[in-house]
Amino acid sequence: MNKIPFILGDLILLAFASWIIVDHGGLPDGNRLILVVVCILCGVIFSVLPFLFDHRADLKREEWDGMASLGEQMQHLPGLEQQIHQATGRWQGIQEECQKAVSEATKVTQSLREESVRILEVMQSIDVAEKDHMRVELEKLKRGEGDWLQASVRVLDHVFALHRAARQSGQPKLIEQITHFQHAVLDVMRRVGLGLHEAEPKAPYDEAKHQVLEQKVDDFKEPMVAGTLAPGVSYQGRGVRLPLVRLVEASEYVPPSSAESSPSATPGSENAPETSAEMSEDDSGEDLFGAS
Repeated sequence: MNKIPFILGDLILLAFASWIIVDHGGLPDGNRLILVVVCILCGVIFSVLPFLFDHRADLKREEWDGMASLGEQMQHLPGLEQQIHQATGRWQGIQEECQKAVSEATKVTQSLREESVRILEVMQSIDVAEKDHMRVELEKLKRGEGDWLQASVRVLDHVFALHRAARQSGQPKLIEQITHFQHAVLDVMRRVGLGLHEAEPKAPYDEAKHQVLEQKVDDFKEPMVAGTLAPGVSYQGRGVRLPLVRLVEASEYVPPSSAESSPSATPGSENAPETSAEMSEDDSGEDLFGAS
């Protein structure tokens, strides 16, 4: 909009108001004051009107531009609708694929669950069979160990009886050879954890340490150990059998003979050789059960 007429009108009104003030020689009063105020207000209005008209024109222009843009966008609605239909179709395809994937995953999960159940059943059956097999083998080992222990104890009893008979024979050479033999057997048995121990003579009877065969403890006032009939047996530090002893009254106790109480006749003596390999060639050629 052309603003020159409004500016000219504004200048004329302001010039007229200024002339009135100058002509009066100061601020007038009465009607002239009202006329001055009216001129100034009209000048202000004339100076503002072109800007208001421009603003209104800009608003209308923007409105028309918006309407034109809206029209252009309305022309693109069919293409937008087609794109929406295409996107909807794609989403439907994606949804179908997702449903198929979920179905396949469900089938795989079900098959894995069934397979895990079968594997667990197989492992349990194998575990049960393995435990049964191990239990049977353990029972066999325990039974075999018990049989071996009984046989070994019997062998040691025979060796002890043989050594006891040799001591009672009073033949030094025979006692020495049988002692060598007993030490060799005890050394072999000691390596597998089997050991013998005799009761100490002249020791008071203790039912926690001794046992008797045919005698009755109640028949003795002061029972005392007179000798060992069968040694006590221990296996790997665990007691298997208590020594079998012969009891006498404490007042009737008779010390054993020198041959029986000599260090060479004791099975656990440290001075005795450990194996029969140390016997001389002359001694090994003699009859073990012959006369000296």
